Amino acid sequence: MKKFYYLIFAALIALAGCSGGDDNEFPGKDEPQQEETGNKNNKEDDKKDEPQGEDVVKDNKIFYTTIEGTELMLNSTDFAVFGANLLSNTYEDGQGVLTFDDAVTTIGEDAFKECDLLESIILPDAVTEIGEQAFAYCVCLKDVTIGSGVTVIGQAAFDYCVNLKSITIGSRVTVIGQAAFSNCWSLENITIPDAVTEIGVEAFNRCDGLQSVTFGSGVTWIKEYAFAYCWGLTSITIPEGVTSIGVRAFYDCTSVTEVYCKPTTPPTGDLEMFSGCSSELKIYIPAASVDAYKFAEGWSIYFDSNRIVGYNF
Repeated sequence: MKKFYYLIFAALIALAGCSGGDDNEFPGKDEPQQEETGNKNNKEDDKKDEPQGEDVVKDNKIFYTTIEGTELMLNSTDFAVFGANLLSNTYEDGQGVLTFDDAVTTIGEDAFKECDLLESIILPDAVTEIGEQAFAYCVCLKDVTIGSGVTVIGQAAFDYCVNLKSITIGSRVTVIGQAAFSNCWSLENITIPDAVTEIGVEAFNRCDGLQSVTFGSGVTWIKEYAFAYCWGLTSITIPEGVTSIGVRAFYDCTSVTEVYCKPTTPPTGDLEMFSGCSSELKIYIPAASVDAYKFAEGWSIYFDSNRIVGYNF
């Protein structure tokens, strides 16, 4: 029931564009500024020591913005959540900074879950894992840069980030977990790095704004419902290394008219892996492997409906 209410709330926020209010709506605008004045010297000292250029993103800092230009309220500051202790949370000159006493090595479970005001975030390179539901229901989140050290994006990490338009996935990510980007309705393009070998169940399920997916060459397994209900997709290219395509992996991708399946050895498939795609769907497979595909698990139904075409890649 809770998820249902969040879905309704997310839809309303999406329609509103997650635009912040005017200055009169900012919390604390008319409050006394005594504390601000008292910390002025310290803040100026911090600013003076702020790194420049390519060194701006430090391993002990997380940079972010919010739609109202205010400090982010975190769910927890426990050491286990970030692998370091939070020292300060400031917001100046249109940018928020979380500063820790050591390198941030993880974004733990529920770390930013339901942070409704979060608009963008840059994670440091020291982060190796993004935990379960770390950013789930961040309905105003639009841009995410995942540091180059991340290897695992956990289950439902960005579920229902309905305004997420852009995400840069680090080159070391090997696993995109179950429902990691499910219900990211505004996501238009995604590039799967070469290091990724597994795309989890429902990983991009119901990303109905998704127009293109670029698969990394390392992908071997596309799991159940991984791209189901991605109504904006028109063409799919499955890389040579894929050995398994899960149940309804591309189910109800109603605009897909072309699938280019490059593996010479047919991936283990399911009869409904492309079910619900366009009535004009054609599946192009290596011309030399037509007979192999004809008798491979999950592929016969597509021969029977004359959707398979031999192709010289």
